[in-house]
Amino acid sequence: MPVSESPVLLVPPQAGIYAAIKWTPLARDVIGKARALSSPQEAQRVLKQLTSQLRFLKFQRTFARLWAPSAAESQRLERHLHTLQTRREEVTRYLTQAESASYDLDLCALCYDADGACIAYISPTTGSTPADSQAAWARPNVSPFQHSGDDRTGTEALPNAFNETLSIQLGQLAPIVESISLIVLSVNHCFDRFQGSLHWSLLSLNDTPLLPSHPFKRAEPYKLYFLAQAIRTAEGWAIVPMETYLPFASNHKRMNRDAIGKLLWDHLKRCMEPR
Repeated sequence: MPVSESPVLLVPPQAGIYAAIKWTPLARDVIGKARALSSPQEAQRVLKQLTSQLRFLKFQRTFARLWAPSAAESQRLERHLHTLQTRREEVTRYLTQAESASYDLDLCALCYDADGACIAYISPTTGSTPADSQAAWARPNVSPFQHSGDDRTGTEALPNAFNETLSIQLGQLAPIVESISLIVLSVNHCFDRFQGSLHWSLLSLNDTPLLPSHPFKRAEPYKLYFLAQAIRTAEGWAIVPMETYLPFASNHKRMNRDAIGKLLWDHLKRCMEPR
């Protein structure tokens, strides 16, 4: 959807806002029960059995061509192969999840100048930006961003609380900051491997909901979810929900912030093109 067609929320130029995310992974035993598996050890046994059966069926399919089986026999064999392959994929996915029962998601922000250059990157590891008069993107001796810290499991928040929050004092940003991207990065898994609930919201600093809590869209096999873009305007800051996954599958802790920034900026340019 072009940015110009997205629903836009306008906030005052001096406003304080914060983004928040909450995620609740399903317990390992719940995931296993859904796949009729009692434990990772049981899954390993089943996986070994399925692999052996698939190897035999593929051998059988290869040599069946020598005696020209009927169409019905060939279709039956192909259906059996497909069933076993699907089952093996399910068991393999469960084992991947069982190896890492927690999910480490990071709420981050990137600031851009008018040319699309990424001039600041805020994450749980950077925490609160220090008061630094040398930072070109902040007004002297202020810290526009405040991060709640890194939740690496998704199980630490109270029932009605968030796992991570990131507050922004928009009035403390230097004029060079023209826009801000709010994103969520997954450290351990692509989002389609996540089993549980994922929600995000945007609030004012007095906890008034600006964008009420709602779930992430249907998961895709990427590690980056683009929440929203804040754009400086003459009237204030326009907040545009983006809510899309982007083709990013690397561990962001090893990525250059400029690479992530370029990925987001290129997506924004495509969104702003006339359709």
